[in-house]
Amino acid sequence: MALSILREIAECMQKSTFFSLMCDECTDSSNREQLVLCIRWLDHGNVKPQEDVIGMYQIDDISAHTIVSVIRDMLVRMNFSLSRCRGQCYDGAANMKGGNTGVAKQLLDEEPRALYTHCYWHALNLAVGDAVKHYKVVKDALDTTYEVSKLVKYSPKRDTALQTLKESLAADTPGFRTLCPTRWTELWEMSKDYVSDPAIKGRIIGAQFQFKTFRYLFGVALGQLILRHSDNLRKTLQSPKLSAAEGQRIVLMTVATLHVLRDDTQFDLFWKSLQETRTKLDVDDPRKKTVPRRYEEGSAEPEFFDVCKQFYCQQYYEALDLIVNAIQARFDQPGFKMYRNLQDLLLKAVKGDDYSECLNHVTSLYHDDLDAQQLQLHLEILQANFGLVDKTSVTERDLMSEVVSVLKLIMVLPSTNTVSERSFSALKRLERYLRSTMKQDRLNHLLLLYVHKDRTDSLSLTHVVEQFVNSSEHRLSVFGQFS
Repeated sequence: MALSILREIAECMQKSTFFSLMCDECTDSSNREQLVLCIRWLDHGNVKPQEDVIGMYQIDDISAHTIVSVIRDMLVRMNFSLSRCRGQCYDGAANMKGGNTGVAKQLLDEEPRALYTHCYWHALNLAVGDAVKHYKVVKDALDTTYEVSKLVKYSPKRDTALQTLKESLAADTPGFRTLCPTRWTELWEMSKDYVSDPAIKGRIIGAQFQFKTFRYLFGVALGQLILRHSDNLRKTLQSPKLSAAEGQRIVLMTVATLHVLRDDTQFDLFWKSLQETRTKLDVDDPRKKTVPRRYEEGSAEPEFFDVCKQFYCQQYYEALDLIVNAIQARFDQPGFKMYRNLQDLLLKAVKGDDYSECLNHVTSLYHDDLDAQQLQLHLEILQANFGLVDKTSVTERDLMSEVVSVLKLIMVLPSTNTVSERSFSALKRLERYLRSTMKQDRLNHLLLLYVHKDRTDSLSLTHVVEQFVNSSEHRLSVFGQFS
């Protein structure tokens, strides 16, 4: 059954002009390295991107040479040529993106048009991690919140006490986000009565103290303000229909939004909301801060901010600058220039702007895929008939075949490798500690059937049985022919 699905996918992909490679590795419950291979291709009829899992392979190590060998083996089995590959999308590990012997470098040496993209989803996680790690206020607030969650969830008594308090406030609300510091104080006081371990009691007292400080409230509010934009970007980037060029544009929109927040008016609104929350939750007043002595030069007295708002305004701007710089640094990838040239070529042609520079960059790399003179002619046709492109038939689109080829190059380049990540979730369901000794072929076939549910449901069971019986003379003699 799994092989029938693979044959169907291979048959559909043969009609696609270009494709892109995606892969990722993980460790299963048997402590074996599993490599998942996926391919992004374009539907021949409507030029819509499709991302399909091709298989899961057990590998002895995760070196670049081993992974490249598995990729080549998969291409041979699926009857694909690397010369049709126009993109690669992996994580940022050294074995994948290494500049000398990484997987991306080895494939680029053989096919220079297979542009490498560092998975945007991984890049965003790294950018947020870098920003939080270097900004102490938000980092301390998140550490305190994590400590509170451990204190509550790892103790049945404290968890039961929390549940009792929560039901008295909002029984239908999950979690413990509804409690204010006053209620948390009740929880800590109840917990200290039956805690005998001095270390645990000290952690409870420390969490109780932190919840009453304005610094913690400011860190949580600022972290929520910043991380909600990154979380919204993360959800958008996980779409399998998203191309690399579209992903970069979405990232730039998020960065522009964060730049808008870096304004005195926006901070005043944030500060006003923070003061209302502080009054409502009975949090201590903000304390007057001074610049750390290590930053002061000379023998003058340390400089104090006139009001606490000035100090926290500086902290507010610093956090926004950190997240913006981290995102820009992680998403400034070498292949982005070519993505931008492909996109700007069509946009400038539609607007009537000069696109000669973009045309030269695109045709120099894709000289075997595009005819420069024909492409320029078809761009002129696109400019004159842009409003009618969506309504034209397939035959009429052949009039602008070079423009369609550029569009295919844009759409086939992946932005994220979330398909591989989702297959790892399926692996955890298929291979558990109670069922961790199945052979690799069975695991691979079960994974394909599970991931491609729609194709599995559409299989003809009679046809599957016929293939199973006809593959063996003994089975054919026992079961005979199926009609």
